[in-house]
Amino acid sequence: MQRLVLFCLLVLSATSSMAAWKIDAHSRKAEFPHEARFIEISFLNGSKVAQAHVFIFPQKYYRFAMVDNPTKDLSLDAAMLASGAIAGVNGGYFQTDFSPMGLRISEGKMLNSILRAKLLSGILVASTSGKPEIIPSTAFSSESNLKTAIQCGPNIMRAGKPVAGLNAVRPARRTIVATDGKGLWALIILSPVTLADSAEMLALPNVLGNTSIMTALNLDGGSSTSMWVKTSPTPFYLPSYATVRDYLTVLPIGH
Repeated sequence: MQRLVLFCLLVLSATSSMAAWKIDAHSRKAEFPHEARFIEISFLNGSKVAQAHVFIFPQKYYRFAMVDNPTKDLSLDAAMLASGAIAGVNGGYFQTDFSPMGLRISEGKMLNSILRAKLLSGILVASTSGKPEIIPSTAFSSESNLKTAIQCGPNIMRAGKPVAGLNAVRPARRTIVATDGKGLWALIILSPVTLADSAEMLALPNVLGNTSIMTALNLDGGSSTSMWVKTSPTPFYLPSYATVRDYLTVLPIGH
């Protein structure tokens, strides 16, 4: 009898460990000029369900910009409308006194210097030529020739694979910036999931359509999570619960 019980427990444990996230459905919400698009993805893992809102765009036609909010009076939708952005999300972490936590560069102006901290393991940078990339914080050497930079973390994907050791017990809303490494980028909002869940979902093939994510950086999440996309006739707007220090926006090149 004891052997039977032990065998059943082992089978249940093995079955549980085999459970994994999978894509249940893609839904295209809106299309924009130059191959930009806004999609919704449903994920399943056994009885667990999660949802992602994803704005996808090619770096050939669009650029990142950072909008600062030092006076606390600029909401994401107001910032987007004022800047002419096509999409945007909340930015990086900030201190209890509302000062930025980590490197911030906006339109070539340094607002805060780099912070050497384990959590802030990655930096989204865009050069004056407009080319963006996500680099390890340890690889940062100079702010010269940078137009935009937001330091945050943790990195959740490198070389197309989930980063090891991500937290697997604290679900929260997630804000993520990601790229396929071939010129396609995405701003992603995930419904409450752990960091480990986020990485597992984004590592699935064809999350961005016919291409896969290679690198992904976690931005500030939880109550800070917000997203705005210029859909028609009314914009899609997921407001944050908290006031945030800055926003990461996407604008047409030349704007």
